[in-house]
Amino acid sequence: MRFGMQIKETADGRRKTEDQELSSIVLRLPSGLCYNTRVNENLRLVDNPDARTWDEFVRTRGGHVLQSSAWSELKSRFGWSAQRVALARGDALVAGAQILLRQLPLGL
Repeated sequence: MRFGMQIKETADGRRKTEDQELSSIVLRLPSGLCYNTRVNENLRLVDNPDARTWDEFVRTRGGHVLQSSAWSELKSRFGWSAQRVALARGDALVAGAQILLRQLPLGL
């Protein structure tokens, strides 16, 4: 988006610039962190896909074992929690990340 570009809201609640339609997504992680992004109209956000779907996505992309649901399950025994986010086109995941979170000592 260019600096100073006008953004108008359409009747269906989407934001539109003079040259493209934008959808805004706000993702809130369990830690309270927020991530705000705009995605292409053909993609949708999948919040925390189930373990089977996630592992199939990681496997078919040649992903590393540290991105598997089994790894996040193991880490959960040591105070970590996992949040998975993905983008899907139709029913197929096309991008994703597994984020491991842990509380810092003294509640930081």
